[in-house]
Amino acid sequence: MTEASVLKVTQEKLPASRVGLDIEIPGNVSQSTYDRVLNNFLRKAAIPGFRKGKVPRKILIQQIGPERIKYAALEELLETHIKAAIAQEKVSFLGNVSLTSDFDVLMETFEPGQVFHVKIAVDVLPEIAITPEQYTELTIGYRSKTYDPTDVDQILLNQQKERATLIPIEGDRPAQGEDIVLVDFSAVDKETGEVLEDAQGEDVQIDLSETNFLPDFQAAIVGMTVGETIEVDVTFPEDYQEEAFANSTATFTIILNEIKERELPPLDDAFAQDCSEFDTLEELREVLEERTQKAVEDENRQAKESAILSKLLEGIDFEVPEVLIKEETQRRIQQLLNRLEEQGMKMPKSLSTDMQKNLEQGLRGVSVEAVQKDLLLEEIAHQESIEPDPKEVEEQVELVLKALGKKSASRERVHGIMADELRKRAVVDWLIEKNHLEINDEPEDDEESENDGSEASQSPDIAQGSDPITEVIDTTATTIEDDLQEPSPDTAEESVTAIANEPKKKRSSKKANPGPSGE
Repeated sequence: MTEASVLKVTQEKLPASRVGLDIEIPGNVSQSTYDRVLNNFLRKAAIPGFRKGKVPRKILIQQIGPERIKYAALEELLETHIKAAIAQEKVSFLGNVSLTSDFDVLMETFEPGQVFHVKIAVDVLPEIAITPEQYTELTIGYRSKTYDPTDVDQILLNQQKERATLIPIEGDRPAQGEDIVLVDFSAVDKETGEVLEDAQGEDVQIDLSETNFLPDFQAAIVGMTVGETIEVDVTFPEDYQEEAFANSTATFTIILNEIKERELPPLDDAFAQDCSEFDTLEELREVLEERTQKAVEDENRQAKESAILSKLLEGIDFEVPEVLIKEETQRRIQQLLNRLEEQGMKMPKSLSTDMQKNLEQGLRGVSVEAVQKDLLLEEIAHQESIEPDPKEVEEQVELVLKALGKKSASRERVHGIMADELRKRAVVDWLIEKNHLEINDEPEDDEESENDGSEASQSPDIAQGSDPITEVIDTTATTIEDDLQEPSPDTAEESVTAIANEPKKKRSSKKANPGPSGE
């Protein structure tokens, strides 16, 4: 009979999808563990006057201290029997174990040969009570987007603008909507007359064809001539990035210093070769049309997925484990930082405490919703026995490993992540097929309309295509690279937690892969 088989464990359901385990370790187990650790010290101890392995127990204990031996024995006891208790109780946990007993108290109360109690808490997946009637044969509205051939023209025009030659305008020709201008400006609060120090600028370049500046400010420049000065009242929008200015009105003084117009390069084969990997403009157009159509299809699929899952979440309620919320929030923070770096912003190696806290608070809502949707999809996959195509999973695993290059990564872990992602896609496809999706023709608000399709039309590299699976591959490779750099634990308590938490599990693999008990 093994030591693990004689453990007495009491389970307690805790809030926020946690389970508490009170583990009773028999006296003979605590004694045998202590003896084993002490014997290990005896074999390795090198004390002057004694041959290695021949040091009397009493001398050894005096030399290294009884607390050190007790500490090491307690550490081994916890490492071994926490995992054994989880396996014995067949608890499918999320790879997160916390010691709820105070470690110092455990040190004080641990006596070899005596019954020993330790309490832990583990995060588990919530029970989601949902039936097929709640996720099939539903009528659900979604916003649909239609492919517009002029989107390709807009993409090409954006590329022409990026490669345009800027020609200074001579004479009295007024500024026009497609010009680029240099202006000086200053502003005062319209009501108080107070100078707005943060609303000043000299030789600021503004592209009048873009809408990334204050619209009223830009509109006032159109029609001005070089050297002209005007005053204009501008009301800042409610969602203006500088909260102090939001919804206030300022009087701007604007001086127009220079007007430039673009001389666009011709749309020809040479242009196609300059901005892409293609030899002819015809080839470039064909590829852009294919990718733009594919982008619209992907966007419509995502709209259907979002509509379905939002509808399903309206009818059910379940707790989300905090560990999964934190995991999702950190993933989103890393994605945000990566995008900022790609845009040329130099980001710190580590975020300040305040910045980290603000990002976590700002992203918590979307993170909770994302985790809820993932858990819901996994529950439906379990109930309907939906699994991805093994061949497709293997293909995606190869792509991830290729993206990782020489960095070492567990093929098993990569396989698990990609299987989870492809399983979710398979479930979404199944839900789309099993429900009635109707196009919702209600007009979208201005903000949503402005964002629709913006990525496709403004992407700087028009030769590059993207799809959801490619993004998953990139994200998976980045996540694994980050994990390979994680530091090792320093303290005994961290060591216990780290060992108990291996192997690390991804949230959506519970029903598809065996837990620690082999269930």
